[in-house]
Amino acid sequence: MSRTNVFGGFFLLGVALAVVWAFPANAGAGRLSDSGSATALSAQSDELWLAGMAPAPAPEPDGAAPDGAAPAAPPDEGPAEIPPAAAAPPPTNQGLYAMLLGRGPQAGPSPRLAGVPNMFGDFFNLGGNLVSSDPDGVAPFPLAGASRRVKVAENNKALPMDRVHFIYNHFHHALEYTGPDLAGDPVSRVFDVDRFTIAVEKTLFGGLYSVEVRMPFAGEVDFDTGDFGVFGGDVGNLAVLLKRSLWQTRTSAAVIGLAVDLPTGSDVTGYARLYEYTLHNEAVHLGPFAGLLWAPDHRRFAHAFLQVDVPANGNALDVTNVNTTPQSASFHEQTVMYLDLGVGYWVYRNPRARALTGVAGLLEVHYATTLNDAGSLTFFDGISTLDFGNSAGGVDEVNLTVGVHGEFARNTLLRVAGVFPLREDDDRSFDSEIQVQVERRF
Repeated sequence: MSRTNVFGGFFLLGVALAVVWAFPANAGAGRLSDSGSATALSAQSDELWLAGMAPAPAPEPDGAAPDGAAPAAPPDEGPAEIPPAAAAPPPTNQGLYAMLLGRGPQAGPSPRLAGVPNMFGDFFNLGGNLVSSDPDGVAPFPLAGASRRVKVAENNKALPMDRVHFIYNHFHHALEYTGPDLAGDPVSRVFDVDRFTIAVEKTLFGGLYSVEVRMPFAGEVDFDTGDFGVFGGDVGNLAVLLKRSLWQTRTSAAVIGLAVDLPTGSDVTGYARLYEYTLHNEAVHLGPFAGLLWAPDHRRFAHAFLQVDVPANGNALDVTNVNTTPQSASFHEQTVMYLDLGVGYWVYRNPRARALTGVAGLLEVHYATTLNDAGSLTFFDGISTLDFGNSAGGVDEVNLTVGVHGEFARNTLLRVAGVFPLREDDDRSFDSEIQVQVERRF
């Protein structure tokens, strides 16, 4: 099957999902049917099971009253004993310290929200590039295997969770390099990027907080024409995400938090004729964020995330040239804001199935924009220049994500999505993307 057909299928699914979203859940959404069985399950037991908070519902025992029929009256055993009045609960410390540690008043867990599929996401990488005048070459920076700047919305939702998960991203035509060979003829090459991320998230303080750790890896970049070259490694930046629940109700939740992207990934080296350079991966990125989750009924749900990615420091840049003394500088990346919105719909749910217990479709729109002007570092040896910065100045990306969420047994998830950029030229960091996500809740 061609890539065009695959992405075309995802796009049509997205159109269908947008239409389905306009329809409410089935009448009597307080009870979920058993997909063909005449026996109905209570909404609360189904929600608890689907969220992994209770065992699978068992069939009614023989002799039980059919659904809707009044149960047999118990034998008369005289007047019921009136229990003594329960003692009043002790007063609760509602100070700031108690609130931060989750010992103040807080909403209980919402099984409906716990079972909502995560947002897929879309993000690749927003960084700078190198422009050389002689030889005439352009090269993006694949710092940390092109896997830095953690995006919170990737396979996430506005709820602290206990889970382990794996994310595979294939970015088609993501890194484009141009430079001359030794004969002076231009050479261009476009790299696909395959990124693999392993992650674990654990709740703390009774589910009020969670801490998530993500570790990405990607394929190496090796572009060499003989007169112009760029080389990047395959290790990404370790990210730590702290999430704090603001409120939870039966149908909605909100979180705030902070993502910290640590410079554990690979450096970038390269050359342009007489120049040689190394861009060291040293910047720590701080990403404060807020998220919302809404599930008005058993079928429909919606996500929203807002995040700002701020580089806390620069990346050291070392440049050497036989005609000049070695030079060092600090390359500062731009601050980026992300806005992510998504809706979804459960098209199938059967808590009694032995294998596939749920299927949902998701449609998402992702926006990313730079918030400050791009800095520039220029080196000149009397003949040619090297310019490190962002030749586009600023970036405004808009991507559409369409995905399918599958739920198996109790807590195993398999998810597949396609991502389609809606902008062109410098506001487009890849041509298309395929995502595969596997998650196990615990």
